[in-house]
Parts: sequence; structure tokens; C-alpha cells
Amino acid sequence: MIHAFINKKVHLEKGYYEDVKTASIIGVLKNLPAQLFWELIKNSCADNGKLPKNSGEIISCKFWPRWTYKTPVEPDIFIRFEEFDLIIEAKREDKNGQCYRQWEREICAYFSVYNYSDSPKKNVILMALGGSSDMVYETINTNIAIEDDATQTISICINVFKCNWYTLLRNTSHLKEQMQNQRYWDSNRISLIRLLEDVITAFNYQGLYDIDWLESMSCKGNTINEDSIRVFNDWKI
Repeated sequence: MIHAFINKKVHLEKGYYEDVKTASIIGVLKNLPAQLFWELIKNSCADNGKLPKNSGEIISCKFWPRWTYKTPVEPDIFIRFEEFDLIIEAKREDKNGQCYRQWEREICAYFSVYNYSDSPKKNVILMALGGSSDMVYETINTNIAIEDDATQTISICINVFKCNWYTLLRNTSHLKEQMQNQRYWDSNRISLIRLLEDVITAFNYQGLYDIDWLESMSCKGNTINEDSIRVFNDWKI
């Protein structure tokens, strides 16, 4: 689908940039092996040492599920792994847009829709993708009324882990490079490389590029000397 947008076969309407970005990137990455997918997004989060190591297989994945707790809510992605449930709230830009109140409403709606009927109860993780000016994880402390007895409530304490799009792009690029550098030929590996290339193309379409800035490049020895400076001074356009 991303190639249809790039080649102007499909018109991207204003107001849907965030949804297209989410679907064209996460919607493709979820086709990686489940553990590899989880490690990729986990390693893109700040404070990821608090996140579980293993995910198990993906049981289901829904984009923009409609939940209700007092009022309707619509998280961007809801993934049920064997080991835990993952809610992803995505924003188009990296710097702002996330809202504590929105996280709280989504968590309350999740517990209302799922966790009362689950046995045993599953852990839930909320990931804020983009939209955060700082990357320090936050904690949601709230109470939710029990559905069959509105006079009773349960206390909920959930950590919100933050991830930005650029870090996810960097990690995707590094994973692709690692696979390309493997010496053995494997059809599955080649397929995964093509998948990652599509994801990187989607990032590029959204204006994000994996660039090594000058200050991050290694430099062996002094490559600039007096002769080099003299050439620059003598250079005329």
C-alpha cells in the first residue's frame, strides 16, 4: 500500500497521516516472527529493562479497536501476545500529542472489556509511540468500577513506556544491516530483509531517514591539516 502512496496512485487525505503512518509501519513489522517483533519495539522504548523479555506468539492484532468505559475510546493498536497484552497509542510526530487522560481512559476500557473475563489475568503494557517530549516512563494510578457491581472498584497501576518513531527507524535499519551481513543464504532471511525494506520506505515517505550525522561518525587520525585548510581558503565559486 505504501508504494501506491509514493507513486501517487492513491491520494492521502489530510487528517489521516497518523493512521497511515501507524498502519504502514507497525502493520508491516507485526509480520516479523513474534519474538523478533517484540524485541524490536521493546528495544526502541526508554526504560525497557522493566519490560518482559519474552512475548510468546501473537494471538491477535487489532487496529483501532472500539472500546467503551463511560465514553468510547479507540487505541491505535491492540496486540494480544501469549505472555501479555500490548496497547499502543501512536502520535504522528515525536515531540508532542500524548495525553495522560487518554492513556487512563484506554486502560480503564481495556480492563472493562477484557480483564474481568480472563482467567488467569494477563499483564497489560501501554506503549506511547511518538508524541512525547521526554522519554521517562509514567505510571497510571486509577480506580475502575466493577461492571456487575458499580459500588465496588479495583485499583489499577500501569506503567506507560515511551518510544519515538526515530528510534524505531534506527533499530529497524540496524536489524536489516545485521541480516544483510549474515554469510549464509536463507530464503526466510531474504524475505525478512524485503519486509524491513518496505518498513524503511514507509518511514522515508513520512519524512524520517536514518542518517549518520557528522558528529557521530568515527574519524581515524587528523584528516584536516593546514594544507586542507589552505585549499578551502583558496577555493572560489
